[in-house]
Amino acid sequence: MSQNKVISFIIGLGLTIAVFTVIALFLGRADKISGPETAQGVITESDLKGVKTKTNGLENFGNLPIVVTSDEIGRDNPFDPY
Repeated sequence: MSQNKVISFIIGLGLTIAVFTVIALFLGRADKISGPETAQGVITESDLKGVKTKTNGLENFGNLPIVVTSDEIGRDNPFDPY
């Protein structure tokens, strides 16, 4: 009698693990993401020029200075109180 209980417990545990694994794999899938495409499916140079005109020609992540100096922040020590 107790051997049947152990076998039933092992079978039930295996089925439970299998069901939860299937649920986790199903719910864990990433959504399919597709970028905007032109009629040809390729981004052309004219598309890039259009983007440049829409962003007013920003370059380098908004024309941020690469090296911040005291001229950009307006004071010698950036940690000085205002």
